[in-house]
Amino acid sequence: MEIDHGTFVLAPEVTLATTELAACVIGVRHSRDGQYSYVATGDNSVSVFPVSAGNAIAETASLDFGALPISLCPDSDSEHVLIGGDDGGLRRIGSDGDVDFVSRSGGGWVDNAISHPVTGHRAWSVGRTLHVV
Repeated sequence: MEIDHGTFVLAPEVTLATTELAACVIGVRHSRDGQYSYVATGDNSVSVFPVSAGNAIAETASLDFGALPISLCPDSDSEHVLIGGDDGGLRRIGSDGDVDFVSRSGGGWVDNAISHPVTGHRAWSVGRTLHVV
């Protein structure tokens, strides 16, 4: 098996798939169930890709996030991701591209976000302020 320099192969049966995006990637996260990848880019957009066995990359949704997406984490359910923006807003994005606001903190950007898979609690920070719901 021949391996390119710089490529890390986990197992011989793993193949690498690539795609070009319109802007620089800021962050990538999988849904909690591992069925979708969410890609945040520097042009204020978020794209959703299903994870397939054949490593085919097919975008299912792309949306104008309305702010620069900064932090990403899986939400407490199986198919949503929480994304914090540079506008202080925390949004919940589904695999179909639907966006719901969790909070509009205002001012600053969401540095970090996390959700609890059992209780459903969500926490995020904006500067030195921690928010929990």
